Amino acid sequence: MSFRKTNLAYTLLLSASAILLSITFASALNDEPPAKTEGTANPKPLPALEEEKAILANIKAPDGMVTKLFAREPDVQDPTAITFDDQNRLYIAETHRFERGIEDNRRNPWVADDYKLTSTAERLEMLKKYAEKFPDKKPMEYFTKYSEMIRVIEDRDDDGKCDHATIYADGFNNPLDGTAAGVMALDGKIYFACIPHVWLLEDTNGDLKADKRESLQEGYGISVSLSGHDLNGFALGPDNRIWFTIGDRGYNLKTKEGKHLYSQYEGAVFRMERDGSNLEVVHTGLRNPKEIAFDRFGNAFSVDNEADMQDMAR
Repeated sequence: MSFRKTNLAYTLLLSASAILLSITFASALNDEPPAKTEGTANPKPLPALEEEKAILANIKAPDGMVTKLFAREPDVQDPTAITFDDQNRLYIAETHRFERGIEDNRRNPWVADDYKLTSTAERLEMLKKYAEKFPDKKPMEYFTKYSEMIRVIEDRDDDGKCDHATIYADGFNNPLDGTAAGVMALDGKIYFACIPHVWLLEDTNGDLKADKRESLQEGYGISVSLSGHDLNGFALGPDNRIWFTIGDRGYNLKTKEGKHLYSQYEGAVFRMERDGSNLEVVHTGLRNPKEIAFDRFGNAFSVDNEADMQDMAR
């Protein structure tokens, strides 16, 4: 569907295997809502249409909204963040390394060592120290077998469903890489948050594959910490700068101007110019902020996720 040709309000919803498009418009109000599909003790595989109805039946849309399936596997896999470019193409940050290269302190014996880390280089040495516990014949290959990636999908025939998908960028399989948790299209380029880097990617020949990539900063994610405490974002702020967040995996890096930014076990909010310059820490003392947004007065908001102990997020 071309959003330029329509005047629709839309909301994008992510699941582990699908992207759903919620659209508000008058004619859609006549559509019948999908019937609920009851589970069985031994469910049989559903035909594609029935499976789509089953997915949608679990989503309660506000009055006046209709939820439709835009893309699903294999056109989208393990999405973490999305963005549209100025051609209405949808870019998706995907994680393929979770528990297959991206680890978690709750599953590993290195917590005492992890607390001592002060740089990403030290984290790499710690992974090498414990590599023998992982199942590969060449232990460090466990940390490089899978890659984070960016996928781009389109609806080229304007029927409201994805009909073209390709990998925009991959090769993010360094032992230190991941989780890929932030992506933003701006000025014909793609900003990509994937610990330990903030990347700037560009497709210069129009084949929907990034042929230029630049690390704007490196040094995010000192520690392994907990799954999901990652580099998130992005948002263009009222100051026309790019804002983003990181969880309490910490950071140790030098800005383009040579300034040293360091915090060992703390989450933070950052902002920078579009070329990655003038990077600064705006706020600290966070545990696991998830993205950032602004209200009409220019106030910044983020969700700071609490611990897995039945306490509330804030």
